[in-house]
Amino acid sequence: MMSNIPHLSILVPTIRPQNLIKYFNSVVSACKRYSFEVIFVSPYALPEPLMKDSRVVYVRSFANPTVCLNMAASIARSEFLMNSTDDGKFEENSLDEALDIFPKIGVSDIVNFVYEEGSLDADTLEPLGAASTSNQPESYWTAAHHPALRLPGINPNWKLALHFIMRRKFFEYLGYLDTRFSYVNMNLHVMAFTAQQFGSKIYNTPRVGFRCSHIPGRSLDHFAVHDSHVEELPIFNKIYSQPNSPVRLDKESWKSLPCVWERRFSNVSK
Repeated sequence: MMSNIPHLSILVPTIRPQNLIKYFNSVVSACKRYSFEVIFVSPYALPEPLMKDSRVVYVRSFANPTVCLNMAASIARSEFLMNSTDDGKFEENSLDEALDIFPKIGVSDIVNFVYEEGSLDADTLEPLGAASTSNQPESYWTAAHHPALRLPGINPNWKLALHFIMRRKFFEYLGYLDTRFSYVNMNLHVMAFTAQQFGSKIYNTPRVGFRCSHIPGRSLDHFAVHDSHVEELPIFNKIYSQPNSPVRLDKESWKSLPCVWERRFSNVSK
């Protein structure tokens, strides 16, 4: 008897319903040999074809991206979790290739799904010309490469996992993403660094598997994200102002946070 539990749950906080059919079709193309579910958390209704697809789960929320991702994780059913964004597309077979890595690595190890920014048109998700992060050296995916991460409490050899795939039980063990950060960037660094302090290893996918439209510092709908970074950066810097022991988080903490992210949805009543 075949199990109806998918191998992979893809967690997608989203504000771009116009992109989601192309996004979902790319998941289908990327994940042919493994079963999956995509959990979209959004204030906006999904396109009708997605609402009818048994592989799609929809949760309506105006909360910040961290809360949305943790919310999605809390209802995920699969063995493996992946965080993803709605402004891009997967390369064909790329998810299969990433999941093929897991039988060869430890149960608490993580796969960093290598991505490329600025290579797709924001309105159509069709390819543009040169991309901003293509052909980056292997060192790009380490803390040492980034000046903002050169802090006393950060090992320069620690790897990044901004698009991660990991076992759901280990994500639960870590306590989900850190809710002190409203956007999933600095808290993904905290997650990856904490995991490595607990002994996890992070492995990169062998090729770029996801291409997106976002260009750091230029994508207009990321102003709310930029402002959050400015406000929350001192928290991150304080955490890593000196070497420290890894701390597991409270995976229920997101439930006590506001249900509306006012930085982006200031006109929504609570």
